[in-house]
Amino acid sequence: MYSFITEEKDKIVNKKKAKGVKKNVIKKEITHDNYLIVPFNNQKMHHQMRSIRSELHQISSYHLNKVSLFTVLLMIRGIF
Repeated sequence: MYSFITEEKDKIVNKKKAKGVKKNVIKKEITHDNYLIVPFNNQKMHHQMRSIRSELHQISSYHLNKVSLFTVLLMIRGIF
């Protein structure tokens, strides 16, 4: 997960990436400030996503509550 702000052709562009998180959640709900706040406060953020999947030719919709942003230190310490 990372986020950076650049200037392209007199326009400020915010590039955000988070593995395993839907693009619309990244675009609408996660801000650049979230990427700055989470690591320094040892937090983790959850976001809700909807997904359509097919299992054994049966289509179903899922409501997922996934961890979208987290601190790597939490993983190393075994808290995550």
